[in-house]
Amino acid sequence: MPAGSQQQWNFTFTTTAPGGATPYPISGKTWEYVVRTTATDTGAPLIDITTLVSGYGQIAVTATAALSQILLTVTPAATASLTPGTYWHALWMNPGPAQFTWLTGNLIIQGNAQP
Repeated sequence: MPAGSQQQWNFTFTTTAPGGATPYPISGKTWEYVVRTTATDTGAPLIDITTLVSGYGQIAVTATAALSQILLTVTPAATASLTPGTYWHALWMNPGPAQFTWLTGNLIIQGNAQP
């Protein structure tokens, strides 16, 4: 993503059940999206986004009988101070001892194009 850009990702979670896919049970779970320098970095994240509104973004959870969905919004302020390069990011459900990782991997920050 370009540094300082507005980015949104939408995740829909389902489970395979007899008769077809059904929504994965995400109601009542805690969510966190983090960006760190590397996968083994244990320090404070460069970006930390939860379901609480912050200057870096927000995670919106929709959990109904028909839909399990997470909308992750990363604001321009979250990446504006990052230098172009490769970072590590993850989307966690229930961060801590019982955590489940839904997304992990490289996050590539590119320089902003100049007008």
